[in-house]
Amino acid sequence: MAPAARRSHGGGAHAAAAQSDDRRRRRAAARGEEGEKKGGDASPRVAGAEEGDGGRRRQATGGRRRLADELRRALRKEKIGIRERDGPWRSGSMAEGGGRGGAHPKTSGCDIPHDKDEAERISRRSKLYVMHESELYKKSPSGILQRCVSLEEGRQLLKDIHSGICGNHAAARTIVGKAYRQGFFWPTAVSDADKIVRTCEGCQFFARQIHLPAQELQTIPLSWPFAVWGLDMVGPFKKAVGGYTHLFVAIDKFSKWIEAKPVVTITADNARDFFINIVHRFGVPNRIITDNGTQFTGGVFKDFCEDFGIKICYASVAHPMSNGQVERANGMILQGIKARVFDRLRPYAGKWVQQLPSVLWSLRTTPSRATGQSPFFLVYGAEAMLPSEVEFESLRFRNFREERYEEDRVDDLHRLEEAREAALIRSARYLQGLRRYHNRNVRSRAFLVGDLVLRKIQTTRDRHKLSPLWEGPFIISEVTRPGSYRLKREDGTLVDNSWNIEHLRRFYA
Repeated sequence: MAPAARRSHGGGAHAAAAQSDDRRRRRAAARGEEGEKKGGDASPRVAGAEEGDGGRRRQATGGRRRLADELRRALRKEKIGIRERDGPWRSGSMAEGGGRGGAHPKTSGCDIPHDKDEAERISRRSKLYVMHESELYKKSPSGILQRCVSLEEGRQLLKDIHSGICGNHAAARTIVGKAYRQGFFWPTAVSDADKIVRTCEGCQFFARQIHLPAQELQTIPLSWPFAVWGLDMVGPFKKAVGGYTHLFVAIDKFSKWIEAKPVVTITADNARDFFINIVHRFGVPNRIITDNGTQFTGGVFKDFCEDFGIKICYASVAHPMSNGQVERANGMILQGIKARVFDRLRPYAGKWVQQLPSVLWSLRTTPSRATGQSPFFLVYGAEAMLPSEVEFESLRFRNFREERYEEDRVDDLHRLEEAREAALIRSARYLQGLRRYHNRNVRSRAFLVGDLVLRKIQTTRDRHKLSPLWEGPFIISEVTRPGSYRLKREDGTLVDNSWNIEHLRRFYA
């Protein structure tokens, strides 16, 4: 085919396609016009169904749109300026508006600051506020308009919610939420609620005790065997043969060697006699750590320690963690005695005195996690020969030679110094791990001399469900060591002994 003919043929095809497109568009337009004319009656059943299903939704949407339009018109008419630096929430009437206390003047009253950034920030925040019938309202995130009140009115409102006729001394977050839900707003609501709850005496005297540690762990520095002893008393037990009802317990802080002695009565004389026996066997220590029991605070025991030059360190009242190592020793002794005296056929708890030596022997020959050695080894330089080794003929028993015993014993004593050094280093690493574990949960708080505090009530006499948990207030008179305080009453009289911060709580007047 010639080129001219091909061009003529192609042009005809394009024209036909354009005519076909025009016809389709005209038909579509005609169908649309027909649908518009019949739209009201073409599918009345479908329209009715849609109206039944979504009528309420359209009505609510329309209401919200009308409310939004009204708010936009009001914002265009009344632009509110918020000033925080010179006076964040001023009481008094509105300039040119006659509004209630707490409202801000209009921006037309030259309230916008000269600083451009500050003016822009205020202009943006003003979009959250609206004037309605001469009163200022704030739009909450939920879309509710909250009436702005003065600071004094807001505080009075919080007090009424907290302790008024319908109040139950709720927490700060709860009473602020109630104030907001009731439709009120002022800029210091959260801080005002915190102060009201914090200074409420009823809330303070019935507040829960804080169990998180307030101070970092303070470990007792280790020096050498028998330099520092922990001393305590355990009981009462069931009366044993001889009338024994209590047990004096002492533990060496370095080697973990435990001494125990049953007694009939708890007196300072018995405590002195018990420790004199320790001095005669292991030497005079540098200091003793004990609790505030009368058997240890009596004049007889104090005079004995003073004569021998022994320093007494008393733990805080009701805070056994201050002497935790001897408390741990008490627990291990009790656990061993309980299991050994148990007998379902012939129960006899009074035989605990006869079982005490076996329990002590077991504890003295068991390696400690802190030192890696047994207390017996750190004291005598060699491990004890146990009855089981003799009965089953261990290698040490079989290789024992009496003619070489003296030479081997001298070698053991020469190596003892190095073994104690290694145990000291291992103990330091162990205490470092304890400090890291303890300090993870520390919630730091401390008191200064002159601070008012409440003290946790320790006695259970005349207590009932409605008894307060705290007593006071007291005044901090002295900081004996970190986390331990001496107290005095409001009339100036000193309180006996020191108290740990665990049992103290700040009082807000």
